[in-house]
Amino acid sequence: MKSSFSIIFTLIILFSIGSCKRKNGSNFTESFEDFGISMLHPKFEKLESYGFDQKHLPATDNSGVLMAGSKEHTITLFWFTNPFPGEMKTEEEYSNMKLRLASEVAQWERAEQDFKVNPGNYLTSPVGHRVFFQTWSYKDASARVYGATSVWYCKQSRRIFQLNILNTSENNDSLIRKYLDGFKCHG
Repeated sequence: MKSSFSIIFTLIILFSIGSCKRKNGSNFTESFEDFGISMLHPKFEKLESYGFDQKHLPATDNSGVLMAGSKEHTITLFWFTNPFPGEMKTEEEYSNMKLRLASEVAQWERAEQDFKVNPGNYLTSPVGHRVFFQTWSYKDASARVYGATSVWYCKQSRRIFQLNILNTSENNDSLIRKYLDGFKCHG
């Protein structure tokens, strides 16, 4: 599973770098509704969904990947049903999600020579989810690429979500908040 995730994430980075254009701002007037998810977003030039660990399988309410690109930025949203019984209630369980994310960011940092990571932060989404997010950047051959990765658990749907954003401006902190403001993962 870890190697599948690494391959998928590498493809996401390649897709995202190719889709990023230099334009700031977002107009979140479009709506995506499927797989038990509702999300406001800017108009996407490309939007595709598929199974979480195999691109040839379709996404379901239980797991999947949504990749989308606009003129402003690209996003990748992962979701999967919590494989463990019970709910995440303790700081330790949230810390485990944070450690998973920190481990992924550390892998990217080792892979890129000019990779900069900002300290992570917690925020509470409008529907009450405790979200950990971290912003980062690296320099590719032509420009500096800015990213943000966030992770949270929805007790109502028993799903873990991870939202990644890439663009060529440093506004990922505000983009994470915009997506969370228009995001619903349970009725």
